[in-house]
Amino acid sequence: MSFLGKSFALLVLFSLGVSVGIYSPFSASGTDAQLLAESQDVQFPPRGGTLALDGRRRFIYLPLNNPGVVPVSMASHMKPEDLIAGVSVDGKARAYPLWILVAYHVVNDTLDGAPIMLAFCEICSGASSFRPV
Repeated sequence: MSFLGKSFALLVLFSLGVSVGIYSPFSASGTDAQLLAESQDVQFPPRGGTLALDGRRRFIYLPLNNPGVVPVSMASHMKPEDLIAGVSVDGKARAYPLWILVAYHVVNDTLDGAPIMLAFCEICSGASSFRPV
């Protein structure tokens, strides 16, 4: 079923008053012991990670810091249909392929001597750039 078809089906269900339950490990139902047992089944291996207050490792995305840059003429690994997030600072521009942003979600870089940060949201496929303070 297509995305539009699924969206329409959900719209029909909601308009008919049918409740649709979505499981969340953050729901308030159940005891802490039950939630802890359920959450241990969905843990991911940490990439460097950080230790949470409860002593368990949490999966986090580590930022990509000062990535290597090549000119367009030498970027043979890129395809014409590849999507990019572009940043421009004082007439200088840089492109970050989405297939790299999906792996990191945050890029810290410098462009024309100015520090920049690019944040990528995989859920909405949106990127925002900032000048860190």
